[in-house]
Amino acid sequence: MGDEGAADDRLATPGHGSSPEHGGSPDAPRTPVQPGGHAPPGWLDRVAWARARSGQDCALCADVHLAVNRFSYLVAELERSYVRLPRNQFHPGYTLVALKRHANELFELEPAELAGFWAEVAAVARAVDALYRPAKINYGVFGNLCPHIHCHVVPQAATDDPTRPLDMQPEIRLSEAEYAERVATLRAALQGQAGRDEA
Repeated sequence: MGDEGAADDRLATPGHGSSPEHGGSPDAPRTPVQPGGHAPPGWLDRVAWARARSGQDCALCADVHLAVNRFSYLVAELERSYVRLPRNQFHPGYTLVALKRHANELFELEPAELAGFWAEVAAVARAVDALYRPAKINYGVFGNLCPHIHCHVVPQAATDDPTRPLDMQPEIRLSEAEYAERVATLRAALQGQAGRDEA
C-alpha cells in the first residue's frame, strides 16, 4: 500500500538473503538470490533493493506523508509515525502505521524510538478496536517489497477463519465517501484517545 507503493507487501514470504556463498559480503545490503545470482519473482533486483534499503528509492519515503496517494489516505501524523487507511479494505478497519524516518529493521532503532513506535501502533490498534470491535487484531511487519519499517494493523472478525494466513486478495475497494468516513472516524478516535490520555 503506498507502503505502500510497494509496501503493502502482499504479506509475501521472505526469500534467502545474500551471503558470501552468493557473492555477497556479510555487511553488504542483502538481496534474495537464486542460483546464478538472480532475484526470485517478486523481489527487486540487487541494485534496486540496495537503493530501496538505503532510502534512495523508497516508495514510503516518497509518499507516506501525502494526504492521498495511490494506495492509501493519511489519517494522522503522530510523533514517530504516519497512520494511513489503505484503499484495499480487505478487512474493515485495516490500517497501516509507518515509521516517519527511513529504517529497514526494528533493531536499527534506538530503544526510545522503538518503544515510541510500538506505543503508536498500540494506540492505533486501540482506536481500531473501539471502532470495529474485532475478535482479534493482527500485527504484520514485513517490508519484503518496501524495506521501510511499517506495521499492518489488521482487525479479524469472529466470522474470519483464525487458521487462515492473511490474504490481501481480492482487493476490497470502497467509494470515496466511504473512505472519507473511515478516515474521519479513525482520526476522531485517535484524537479522543489522546485527549483522554492527557486528561
